[in-house]
Amino acid sequence: MKLLKYISYGIAVCTLSLSLFQCAGAKQTNSEKSLDVEEVYYKALDSINRELYIVVKPNSQPLDHVYYQGSKISLAQDNSMLYIGHYQKLPLAKQDVIMSDKPFAEYGNKLPVLPEKIPFNLIENECMIGYKLNDEYQYFKYSNVIRK
Repeated sequence: MKLLKYISYGIAVCTLSLSLFQCAGAKQTNSEKSLDVEEVYYKALDSINRELYIVVKPNSQPLDHVYYQGSKISLAQDNSMLYIGHYQKLPLAKQDVIMSDKPFAEYGNKLPVLPEKIPFNLIENECMIGYKLNDEYQYFKYSNVIRK
């Protein structure tokens, strides 16, 4: 009976410590400040390449990057009111893989390139805009990204 008691205490302590570590590693969003974002939209250049545009008010906080559609996109400032980010949708084509029972026949296969997992759960028309404030990254969620 004592053994069961010690095991249950151990499991409770491990669960509590793991839940606290998850809270410390989570990204924080800033919903209080609106970042003076007027509009966020994207244009499809072709079937793979896209451009994301963020229109802000003059003299707003400088933006660094944005998370959108499963990608982290670096932003470049075009003028005082416009930021542009270039990204590609992942192609659906798969590369050829050599499958063989001989050990050295598969040597030339390349590892698949997995996309970087973003730290936010976003739906189709949402993006998370990153900016630096006091040497620390802050994030702002924008919910109405449109296609033009």
